[in-house]
Amino acid sequence: MAIVVTALGTARDKAATNPWTPFSSITLAAGETLILCQASDWPSAINEIEIKWNNIALTENVEIENSGNVASEVWSLYSAGGGTGNVVITGAFGRPTAAAVALYKVSGLASSSFDKSATAIGSDTVPSSGQTAALAQADELLVGAIGTEGPNGDAAGSWDTGTNQTTDNNQRLGTTGAGAVSNITVAAATKIVSATTGGIASKNSITSRDWAAAIATYKAVA
Repeated sequence: MAIVVTALGTARDKAATNPWTPFSSITLAAGETLILCQASDWPSAINEIEIKWNNIALTENVEIENSGNVASEVWSLYSAGGGTGNVVITGAFGRPTAAAVALYKVSGLASSSFDKSATAIGSDTVPSSGQTAALAQADELLVGAIGTEGPNGDAAGSWDTGTNQTTDNNQRLGTTGAGAVSNITVAAATKIVSATTGGIASKNSITSRDWAAAIATYKAVA
């Protein structure tokens, strides 16, 4: 079964809304997977959140924080039975003042699909997750999430290209208003690969900002 990725859109919040419902009435068929990429201004002391779809919890597959300035995460949920429901994000001790998310629906992934990840942080114009270890199998989906401490109007830059780079289904959104560093922007992209070479999520020519980059890989169903 081939992997099929559908970009479901983006959302942003700059009001510490808790709980926050960034997406409503999201429908999954039986056997489809929901993947959410989040960037947030999230101090580690309150980094306790729960993300649910249709009241079913997603699993955090990878997370990276850049000194309390920006954090990036990738979450997923395999839906055995399908259904329709809202995506709700709740913070146990509150929510960040700035956050942005990108959502994907994927068919063709295994029920326990998460495989490899890589993360990195920096402060420049060329964010990169670094390369994951070799993949468990040739047929996998790469999902990249890059969070930057800056507004939606920053230079988006370009995703680096290559057979093991996340370049497809690009989604990007950031918060706006007040000073630049009071905002957070998420950039997400995917790539379906057919080799076990480790994956990378990286961009070039963005506005120079503090950034946190993450990549997660997911196995196709046998």
